[in-house]
This record gives sequence, structure tokens and C-alpha cells, in this order.
Amino acid sequence: YRPDADRLREEGIYPDESYSIVQFPSDEAAEAGVPSATTRRLLRSYLDDHGTHYHLARDGTVCDPVAGRVVAPSSVIHDVLGCADLFVGTEPRPANEAALLGTPSVLTVSPSSADVTELERHGLLDVVTDETVLLERVFDLVPNPASGGVWRQRRDNYLSGCVDVTD
Repeated sequence: YRPDADRLREEGIYPDESYSIVQFPSDEAAEAGVPSATTRRLLRSYLDDHGTHYHLARDGTVCDPVAGRVVAPSSVIHDVLGCADLFVGTEPRPANEAALLGTPSVLTVSPSSADVTELERHGLLDVVTDETVLLERVFDLVPNPASGGVWRQRRDNYLSGCVDVTD
């Protein structure tokens, strides 16, 4: 799958400009894997200093956290994730999808499934549960123009070793 940049432009997201996707349950959340409000503010502020950050809602829509409006419907989520500079969040599914699309991905919960563990083992997904390490990892990945290329190469290497069941 190759992300469709034209579909994103139609939604007002410009893939040639830096942007990141952040996904946390809510600003009030205090559950396992959700960084503190202070860490989330630092993370968002840092990402805003290096482009735009969007929030991935539970329904798969992409929202502008400042304007509080949906900027992209769930039908283009793979395009959004595939063109992003970074995904960081608590949900394994979008983290896995971003990783398989070649986007640097950071998951803030311990892996509970074999697919997360497999992608982490191949360097496609970082699992970071310590907040200080999380911030350091994000600071290392953004703005690093080589990050995306490294992840895409890892993705290509990983996929070349997988069996294509459609063959």
C-alpha cells in the first residue's frame, strides 16, 4: 500500500509538510500507558515546534487539537499514517498500521500481542513506557529527516521476508 498524497491534500493535510499523529484516550486519562498531562503537553509542544500534530480519535478520524475539528475522515487514515513523520500513542492497532506503512511509531503501553512484539523485534515499532525515555525517543525521531527513510527500509526488509498469502 502506498499512501495517496492527493487524497490527503483534498482533506487539507499536506504530506510534504512535517506532521505527527498523537493518540491518547483523553486529557483526563490516568490509565496504564497514558503519559501524564505534563508529559503530553511537553510532547505536543515539541511536535508543534517541528510541524503540526494531529490527534487520532478512537473512531479513526483525524482532528486538529487546537481548532477542535475533524480534518480527515477515517476513510483516509492509512494515507494519514503513511505520510506522517511520527505516530505516538497507546493503541496498538494504529501503531502497527503506521509501522507497516513505514512511519516511525512509538507505543506507550507494554506489548500484549504477538504482532506488536514482532514489529518491535524488527525495529518497526518502539515500545516506550517510561515518560522520560518517551520524550527522549520522540526528540530523537523528530525532526530527523532520515527517520522515515530508515523505517521505510526496515519495513521493506520485513515485508520481503513475509509470505504474501494473495500469491
